[in-house]
Amino acid sequence: MSERARFVRFLAVVAILLACVPESGHAQAGRSQVEEGNRLYEEGRFPEAHEKYLEGLAMAPESGLIRFNDGNALYKGDDYQRAVEAYQRAIETGDPAFAGSAWYNLGNSFYRQQQLEESLQAYKQALRMRPTDVDAKHNLERVLEQMEQQEQQ
Repeated sequence: MSERARFVRFLAVVAILLACVPESGHAQAGRSQVEEGNRLYEEGRFPEAHEKYLEGLAMAPESGLIRFNDGNALYKGDDYQRAVEAYQRAIETGDPAFAGSAWYNLGNSFYRQQQLEESLQAYKQALRMRPTDVDAKHNLERVLEQMEQQEQQ
C-alpha cells in the first residue's frame, strides 16, 4: 500500500475517532486544530501542520492520534529524530487504532537516520501487530539486506 493510501486510510480512522469525541468546547477546539493540521498536511505544508498538531496536543495532551499525526508531519518535513519521538509517544498511549502504523512509520524514521537495528525492531513490531502488512515485510527485508552488506564490508 502506498504512503498516500496509508494516509488516506488513516484520515478515515481519524474522522471516525473524532466523531466519538464529546462536543465540549475544549474537545471542539482540539478537533478544529487537528482538522486544520490535516488540511495543511494534505497541502504539503508540513511545518504548519506540525504547529497545528501541537496546538491540538495542548488541548488534548493524552491523544496518541494527534501525536501520530504530528509524527507524520515531522517525517514529511525531514525531521526524522523528532518524528521518532512523536511516534514513540503515540505508541506509548496504547491506542490500537494506529499502533501498527506508528510502528511502521517509526521504522521508516529510524531507517532514514541509518539506525538499522532500531528500524528492524520497529518493522518486526509492526508485523506483530499487522502480520499481513506487505510494506513492513518488504522494508524489514530491505533492512536485513543492508545490515548483511554492511557486515560483509
